[in-house]
Amino acid sequence: MNSMKNHRLDQRVNPDSIEVKTEVDRKLSLDPSYIVRYQLFEDGSFIGDGVVQYHREASHNDIAIPGWIKKTDGSPLPEEILKNIKREIAQAAIQYINQRRQPEK
Repeated sequence: MNSMKNHRLDQRVNPDSIEVKTEVDRKLSLDPSYIVRYQLFEDGSFIGDGVVQYHREASHNDIAIPGWIKKTDGSPLPEEILKNIKREIAQAAIQYINQRRQPEK
């Protein structure tokens, strides 16, 4: 996933030292469906990545994080961390949508 250049790469760190990098793919995203790529790092070490669809009009977006993505010690990601990751992915799509709705200056 080195070619993350379709949209500004967002980078956030949650309290458990899991860093979430996200990108909305402009070429594959067409309103109301947005494709979000994500990469996960724990203390700077890559632990996994994926691609999800965020649908603006959906009453609920079920963002699935594969079970094979584990912490660097091999333990599964705790539910609270998974919730934070899903929230960060959804927020990337929402920010992208809001930016596109703003009139250009």
